[in-house]
Amino acid sequence: MRALFLAYLLFSLVLFLARGLYVRLIQSGARSLAEYAQQVGRGGRDGEDAYCLCFYNPSDSQGIRRSIESAVLTTSTTTALMRKVAERTTERGPTSFLHWADFHRAGIDDDNTDAVLAALCRTGLALAGKRQPARISAMKGPKWTIQPLPALSRFALALWTDRFQTAFASGKLNVAVRCDVRDVCTVPPFLEMGAGGPTVVHDALEDLAAAKLVDIDYSDDYPLVQPLAVLDRQDARAAGRLLSKSMKSAAAQQLAVLDEALDFMEADGCLQRRLCDVFGAPDDLDAAVESCRCGMCEPATIGAGFA
Repeated sequence: MRALFLAYLLFSLVLFLARGLYVRLIQSGARSLAEYAQQVGRGGRDGEDAYCLCFYNPSDSQGIRRSIESAVLTTSTTTALMRKVAERTTERGPTSFLHWADFHRAGIDDDNTDAVLAALCRTGLALAGKRQPARISAMKGPKWTIQPLPALSRFALALWTDRFQTAFASGKLNVAVRCDVRDVCTVPPFLEMGAGGPTVVHDALEDLAAAKLVDIDYSDDYPLVQPLAVLDRQDARAAGRLLSKSMKSAAAQQLAVLDEALDFMEADGCLQRRLCDVFGAPDDLDAAVESCRCGMCEPATIGAGFA
């Protein structure tokens, strides 16, 4: 069966390309009608004829459905995560610095991390900053003894004076100085940057390297830190229930959108007309729709289901 499908696909491509036509392939369907419309809309932008081939099988949706459903976390898991968020929240500012391993300890794998961060935002519990390596490491640069210091940002200057200058003066030549980014972010001026602190720390290190005060040590592959701007410091259980409920609601919406796309693929009638009914279309497109050449309107076109 697979060999027959590939033979049909190759035959279709050769035929269309021989006629100088643009071909857009959609092999695994789409998660939503909006995604499908965006995909087929790429054809014909140059004003020339174009064909979109959608190879659709109802079973294709099962993997998508499972991935959506598996992203929903239990209340016990989300509560465990919110306890970690509370533990990692700094006393001097409403920012939590989660170690990447904290997600794993709470029972959350890498595939579901982004869904959790999105749910934290939707519920108003926290906003996620950019994840960064949890440590920085650098050795003496060729100009580490230069005086006066070159012009530096206040963040680069603070990182130099508080973390590297004294350590370099008392250490050996080729020994790297390592700093925990989370520790750096708990003191001014990085503290005031909140969830943006880790990114500012790494930018400041790059500034020091550009000034040749340090040589950045890239030899170690450090784990990540995920900063969170904590907006609502409520009880971990209540926050966990709210987070789990939000994820269930989001999954239900995604499944409804997926089912709408599947119903569209399996329904009869002009593809363009049905897309216009869903998204709306200016009146001047009526004539184009009336003369539609999609696979539903012209079944003689190679394969049904062209748009």
